[in-house]
Amino acid sequence: MRSIFYHSVVPRRDPADYYSMRSVDAAQFTQQVRWLARHRIVLSLAEVVELRQAGRALPRRAVHLSFDDGFHNNVVAAEILATYRVPWTLFALTNSVLDGYRPWYIRLADALAPARHAVGSATTRFDLSRYEDKNRLASLIKQRVLDAPFSSHLSVLDDELGRWKLELPAETRWKFLDIHQLRQLNAAGVEIGGHTATHPNLLRCTEDELRNEIVGSADRLAAALGRAVIAFSYPDGRLDARVRDIVAERFTLAMATHRPPLCDDIFAMRRWSVGSLAADLPRALHPMSGILLRARAMRTVIKHRVKSILRARNGISHPHAR
Repeated sequence: MRSIFYHSVVPRRDPADYYSMRSVDAAQFTQQVRWLARHRIVLSLAEVVELRQAGRALPRRAVHLSFDDGFHNNVVAAEILATYRVPWTLFALTNSVLDGYRPWYIRLADALAPARHAVGSATTRFDLSRYEDKNRLASLIKQRVLDAPFSSHLSVLDDELGRWKLELPAETRWKFLDIHQLRQLNAAGVEIGGHTATHPNLLRCTEDELRNEIVGSADRLAAALGRAVIAFSYPDGRLDARVRDIVAERFTLAMATHRPPLCDDIFAMRRWSVGSLAADLPRALHPMSGILLRARAMRTVIKHRVKSILRARNGISHPHAR
């Protein structure tokens, strides 16, 4: 089975908003869902669990489709998926759908969206009127946040926003579903899974933080829904043995990304992101997609190293250097 996932569906992607550019246009998503309904067997997670528990093989052309986070625009996706009777799972961020919490990566997206200024020094320069530079700076800030201990995620983000002269707007451009909408989706047959409380780097959490983010958040979500929450997806696909074992205590299965090693671990099921380009769905479904993605990543690494060498020869440091 090939598992694929999305984050958001928007009426039209906005080139000025780096986070919107990672979404899928509604028209394109409709085409993808129509194709899946005609050419693949789309299974719910309940069907996957039932088949595995019965010791039966999954259909060769089986696909599972899910969304992470629980953005408000997922109601658009829900309407499209319902039209073609395609089952799906929504892995919801508990504190966002229950409390309106704005996680760190959405704070970053909100701060970057209106930015148009140039920032940095002679050797570290970002022109934030350009999508490419916004994306580069977002990647840099994200890495610094996720490298910090979980308890410092927000303070490190605040420091980074100040460093790059970015202001956090009072209102977010990326609203989440509320519990009433989540219950409506669940009543309509959408499976609701856990995705932590606040979307941290789980590898940087203490034992108590892990149990709150994984177990406590799922229990809280289940109580609000009035139904069991049996599935989980790891934020950014980040897991190790310690994280995986806590997940296994609470859930029936868990979704990672394509990165875990090839194995049949039901608590680290491989999942492939479908991005904003038309070619992303066939690439995600391609049987050799893992090799293709690794080759693509290697090309990117080589390209960056060549650029670094050329900059060094010209006396210019890497643009991401401090």
